Amino acid sequence: MTSALRPYLSILLPSVAVFAIGAAIAATFLGWLGVAIVLGVLVFLAILITTLYSPKIGVFVVAFLLPFERIGSLDLGGTTVRASQIVFLAVLVGWLLALLFKRVAMRLDHVVYVPMLVFLAIVSLSLIQAENLTRGVTVLVFTVFVMLLPVVLPSVLTTKKDVWTIVVLILLSGGLVSLFGLYQFAGDVVGLPPEVTGLLPQYTKDIFGFPRVHATAAEPLYLANYLLIPIALSLVYFLFRRRTRGELPVSSVRAFLFLSLTGLTLVLTLSRGGYLAFAAVLVLVFLVWLLDGIKTRRLLALCVVGLVAVAGAYGALLFTGKQENLDAFVSQATEFTGGAGVVERVDTYEQAGTLILDHPWLGVGIGNFGPAVASSSWVQPNDGWAIVNNEYLELFAEVGVFGLLAFLVLIGVLVVSGVRSAVHGLVRTREQEDGFLSLTLFAFLAALFGILVQYNTFSTLFVLHIWFVVGMIVVIQRILQDAHTPTSATTARKL
Repeated sequence: MTSALRPYLSILLPSVAVFAIGAAIAATFLGWLGVAIVLGVLVFLAILITTLYSPKIGVFVVAFLLPFERIGSLDLGGTTVRASQIVFLAVLVGWLLALLFKRVAMRLDHVVYVPMLVFLAIVSLSLIQAENLTRGVTVLVFTVFVMLLPVVLPSVLTTKKDVWTIVVLILLSGGLVSLFGLYQFAGDVVGLPPEVTGLLPQYTKDIFGFPRVHATAAEPLYLANYLLIPIALSLVYFLFRRRTRGELPVSSVRAFLFLSLTGLTLVLTLSRGGYLAFAAVLVLVFLVWLLDGIKTRRLLALCVVGLVAVAGAYGALLFTGKQENLDAFVSQATEFTGGAGVVERVDTYEQAGTLILDHPWLGVGIGNFGPAVASSSWVQPNDGWAIVNNEYLELFAEVGVFGLLAFLVLIGVLVVSGVRSAVHGLVRTREQEDGFLSLTLFAFLAALFGILVQYNTFSTLFVLHIWFVVGMIVVIQRILQDAHTPTSATTARKL
């Protein structure tokens, strides 16, 4: 025990000394805010150092930090660096050190790895078409970085307890972020400045008469996209409790309250793509539930959740003090043929179509849709490089038909293998005490389905929380496989 703690104890006293000196200096110039900043920096450094010794701790931290996209990030020369990315980078270093010292064995026997390599190979090849090579290489690096998650996570998370911890952290983080989103709405309505609410100017009440919450995310659509993960988890646990005799991370009451909270926050994002994605998750889970046997009490409770979310949104809009805000909200939420957002998307779709016709095989190069349609391929516009707002069209335009097909095959292989594992696991729960892993796998698959649906309305491939979901699908498949076939269990040691 002492030897295990020695690395941490060796940095404890120097850290305390550094904090004391830094806090004294900061307090002189910034008061208590300076002390808080110094403490925050030291805590973050402690997390990074701990991650180097134990990558698993780092993965837990990443799971919690996934929604902290804008708040919790740092802008460095036009590139946004997020806390979750920095911690995952430390996880990568710790993981490589563990491989080097043979504390963990890397397993590359999952079927999804081959299509991943093929996709990345085609993406790399598309750079020969890039007008802005710097932009292309940057996007490629970020894409490779996030796609390492499905490779690293299975080596680090090897037990049911690990998955349980990840789920609890995702639910905790999702709940806190949702509460912060409600604070944003109320704070903006009563007149708090954006510096206090954290809202971007384009999402305050000055635009529509009511705010669009985005909490810690960069945009409402990204918040809605992230919320699909905790919503899918709590929804599956709520509806399929009878599938397991063991405990689940949330009770029925807590799942009910959590769904009401996250559902209300999702509604207040006013993200039409998020609404479609949520509907897709709901339909998929409901169809499986229908096959499994619907329970009337659960169905009624689910209807109450929907009523709470709708009634909460209605009350929040009335709180703004203007009845016309409710009409504007409904109009914006149900308008799919007009409006600035729709017009912008139609324009970028047409531009993507032109590029596809001109460069059908390898596209214009990864990350080069914006440079290709800009007045200058090397000078970034003031509002950033243009995107298609449809991931499938953007991939077609940037990496051609071969790249798009490779991506679709990658997703298809992942989904088919995941569904087989989930079905096999759910069937076996009739004979087992615990169906937690199978239910969790199904929940992550449902969240991924919703994300893929929403990919029709936005186009950023290197989103960390999306590939974290992919990684968790691979992790749970591995654990289920090892549990069912003990002779082929992983030889990886716990980190």
